[in-house]
Amino acid sequence: MDTSETYIKMRRAAIPDLGYGVQMQTGLGVPLHMLGHNPKVYMDGKGDLYFEVDGEPYYCQLERQDQLQEMVSYAPEDIDPLSHQFADFVGEEQWRLQQVPSWEQLWLAFVKKEKYGKVWDGTDWSEQCALDPGLHRESEGG
Repeated sequence: MDTSETYIKMRRAAIPDLGYGVQMQTGLGVPLHMLGHNPKVYMDGKGDLYFEVDGEPYYCQLERQDQLQEMVSYAPEDIDPLSHQFADFVGEEQWRLQQVPSWEQLWLAFVKKEKYGKVWDGTDWSEQCALDPGLHRESEGG
């Protein structure tokens, strides 16, 4: 499970579109355990991971790969078309994948592109056409 600063940054930037995930308010006696290797990440009794959102009374969920896949697929019969969509995404985005080194980061990038038309630029989620070099050149008359 990815608990890297990059994944936390990507997930924090995704809050406007994805929300907080499973919200857990602080101070309500919810048993959360700090992970020793990353003091900003907590685990609940079910094994789900969260990070504190600065200035908010909530934790934001750090979704696992399977939880991200559920955001774009709802039924077993969706697996075959979903796998083709994902393979196409990986093929189209190879030049950008250097910035998404984990499966969670890769699936979050896929969810954001499929559902919201946004791509990770290393800092924030941006509209796809703003970052597509081919579209950018065409708009400049090239």
